[in-house]
Amino acid sequence: MSPAQEISASDVAHLENSSVSDNRKKKSSALMIAIPACIVLLIILCLVSAVITWVLVKDRDGGDGNGTITSSQTASSGECFSDSDCMIVIRIDECCACPEAVAKSELTSDSKLLAYFPGKNYSSLLPEECYLVDCAPCPEMGKSAGCDLGSCQLVSVSETTTTTVTTTSGNEVEFSLIGSDQSMYGFTLEFTATVPGGAVVDESKNSAKDQMVPTITVSGDDYTFYATVFYEAYEESYSSYEELFNHKTLGRVYRVVGQDGVVSYTNQISTSKKCFDMGTGEDTMPAPCGSTVLLIESNVYFMASCESVGNDYTACDEIIESLEVHVTKL
Repeated sequence: MSPAQEISASDVAHLENSSVSDNRKKKSSALMIAIPACIVLLIILCLVSAVITWVLVKDRDGGDGNGTITSSQTASSGECFSDSDCMIVIRIDECCACPEAVAKSELTSDSKLLAYFPGKNYSSLLPEECYLVDCAPCPEMGKSAGCDLGSCQLVSVSETTTTTVTTTSGNEVEFSLIGSDQSMYGFTLEFTATVPGGAVVDESKNSAKDQMVPTITVSGDDYTFYATVFYEAYEESYSSYEELFNHKTLGRVYRVVGQDGVVSYTNQISTSKKCFDMGTGEDTMPAPCGSTVLLIESNVYFMASCESVGNDYTACDEIIESLEVHVTKL
């Protein structure tokens, strides 16, 4: 064997040790690079997760990312965030449906839901077979729709503070019937009137935003005057009538007594010609008859009625006569 081929055992060991050392250095260098890279990657993942969480919270809570409801928030189908998201509806694809509270978004997405107004007859809109069905009366319902824990419910309207007039003589007061562009009443009526001293003016239920039938009451010891708006008024026959005065805005005003004994005011009366009878579908209703409304202009009106002890309607008559009305279209 030549000297070049002669490798001692110590040389082999040295070479093996050198190779192992080099491998350890390489692994150590790779590890030193991998650890910071993992840390950076972990930080990036945390940031991405935080951003995704913020976006989800923002979308859920209305856009501010802090869990609060903003004014631009819109309830999704079946959800509500405030009472204004809810309304009362009735189904017209079921024979015995009762009024229910739903999110307004459901009304636009379900063609078989209609806004519900007390007193309106929906029978003509129901399936044909429904005329054979004898439905049980609907249970007594709440007066308005409200939001409770994210779900629309029928609720009772809480009473609010009334305004009390305590003067000893006639006093001029202001009150209003507030409409809504989301209701059948696309106008607001602002009144100024002279009321008897000590009268109580209650405007707690005067807005179409939370009332199906907005109403104002002015009450004293022996009378109550009502002003309200309703989506329709049928012609009816009167048991008696009395012409009162010529009002500067309302024209000729009459006090009428309906067949049910209710005393109301109208400027839409026929004292000689017959009126339309919904029962016959013809002009067969005997005079005196008419719609118990005070028409201000086309599609703008209100209803007024009076309850009195001893059939003395002087206080209500004077309130009507003193009325000044300002109309705001919505």
